[in-house]
Amino acid sequence: MGKSIAIALTFPIIGKGFSFKRLMYLSLLVLTACSRQPFEGPEGQPTQLYDIQHQLSFEEKLRERKIPFYEDDMGFIRFPLKHQAEIFSIKREVVYGETLNFNNLESMVVTSEGMLEIYRDYLDSAGISYTVNRNNGRDSFIWSQIDGPRVDEIRQKVMQEQLIR
Repeated sequence: MGKSIAIALTFPIIGKGFSFKRLMYLSLLVLTACSRQPFEGPEGQPTQLYDIQHQLSFEEKLRERKIPFYEDDMGFIRFPLKHQAEIFSIKREVVYGETLNFNNLESMVVTSEGMLEIYRDYLDSAGISYTVNRNNGRDSFIWSQIDGPRVDEIRQKVMQEQLIR
């Protein structure tokens, strides 16, 4: 979309009254408007919802909450890590609605034994009920959606701590 905007803006100024200075100014304006401004700090977990209506609703909620984000070339939403827990919450709200349901299960794959133990410690200390499922050599935690917001906070905290180590 950015390229079509640039072409549409430059053609009218090339005719009568064209000036190189004017062209450079408008080109800079278009490039600034279309470029991705990186945000401060580390990125959270890239996110993509596979239903287009969910994706559009998700992006609208990010704008409403003033969470800085951009969409990368693969269609993933990227945002600052400091908003990770809120991002999980927004995704849940978009897909399932505002009411948490005890019967809906959520899960997360962990990549190592060390991470498995870190999450076990946090979930146990928070009193969150969970199970660990091993499938094809990969471990995943499963918990009730009711505990989702507390798990979101734990996940963000663990991600931030991993950056320090």
